[in-house]
Amino acid sequence: MEYEMWSDFPPERDPYIHAEDVENMINSHIRVGRYGPHEWFTLADLLNDEQERWDPHRRENDPLTYKRVEDPKPWQVVNHYRYTSRPLKPHSIMSCLAQLWPDTSQGLTTHELRAIVNMILLRVNHKPFRRCHIHPILVLSFMGDYQGRIIQASYDGKGLILQYSQLWSFEDIKKAPVELFVRYHLSKPVGGVRTLSL
Repeated sequence: MEYEMWSDFPPERDPYIHAEDVENMINSHIRVGRYGPHEWFTLADLLNDEQERWDPHRRENDPLTYKRVEDPKPWQVVNHYRYTSRPLKPHSIMSCLAQLWPDTSQGLTTHELRAIVNMILLRVNHKPFRRCHIHPILVLSFMGDYQGRIIQASYDGKGLILQYSQLWSFEDIKKAPVELFVRYHLSKPVGGVRTLSL
């Protein structure tokens, strides 16, 4: 993200830029070429094309996956992936970036909950998962001070189930949990797939 003149923060202190930097670092570890089974190999090749970006055709009443930059605390869902192997699974992975400073004494932030709920609603309203009973989402959430956490969320037809990690710091690259976040991003879905019977 280029630094915008409307921002209240200089570039080095903008929490959204911190979040974006961490998300880009995770993606660079996944996409970088390395020696492996082929001459050109990336960690993304381990997925065998089982993940693809998912950006459905938007309808007028679909929930937003971002909060506008004019708002005091903008956020955005980026790099939303779904699994394409058969049978189709309702599981998905996404990253969420927010222009806010983390509060370690609190649980999940409002933007994280809104991103999860809005993405589940968006998936429920679009094929092929309209009739699915469960909607699990893995969220890699990033915010200011180069902080991030992993959230596992699932709607089971009755309520939202949330599990989340502590906030992890990526400020010191030597201690940053890059490998942990890469492993979660490359993970494969587990669990049953049930559909609603009407």
